[in-house]
Amino acid sequence: MSLSPWRNGTSEPLALYTGLLTLATTALVIVGAMQWRTLSNSDETLNRTLIASNRAWIRVDISLDSDLTWDTAGGHIALGFQLKNVGKTPGQIVVPVESAIHVLHGTVDPVRAGREICQESRGAPETFGFSLFPDAPHQTERKLVSIRREEIEAISKHDEFHGSFSPVLVGCVRYTFGLDERVHATPFIYAIVRKHRATGEPMDIKADEQLSRAELSLERNFSIGPAY
Repeated sequence: MSLSPWRNGTSEPLALYTGLLTLATTALVIVGAMQWRTLSNSDETLNRTLIASNRAWIRVDISLDSDLTWDTAGGHIALGFQLKNVGKTPGQIVVPVESAIHVLHGTVDPVRAGREICQESRGAPETFGFSLFPDAPHQTERKLVSIRREEIEAISKHDEFHGSFSPVLVGCVRYTFGLDERVHATPFIYAIVRKHRATGEPMDIKADEQLSRAELSLERNFSIGPAY
């Protein structure tokens, strides 16, 4: 006796049930994945918020600590870097402070050079210097920075500058803190400007001209990006 009528009567509902079960299972998997992603994103957002609200922030103030002097290699000036933690957790400072002086419109673009210094700062530091606690007194690092004679000679070939040049100081302070393993940096960029002692008017800076620090000032005329 043939059983085909019975099989035909039950196979269609069974197939429909199986299909609905598979569809429901797939939907549960998709919803679960979406919920997991949402939770993961929420955890990441909360973690970033926690770090941002409780991290260290290192501020750097720079002073001219000597006259501008010259030798065969170029010009030299001592700078003081005053570091202060204006954040909420201790910061571990990487020393020395990375800095350089380049000539505006010369062979090296100061803004690009500053960005490259700070980009390199994202790498793992080789040496840590000291811990800087929130609201603690400034820590000062003193450093001799040079203006390369090659850059000055390159710009002096252009008649429109009349033998004068504009030095630009760029650099970064690097640090870490406990909540984040990444290396953070505070970039800085200043124009070194010569001013008339009596009037304060800007004046040209020329090679081999000895200038006292009273005749010089630091001005923030550029930007190389925010601290991170």
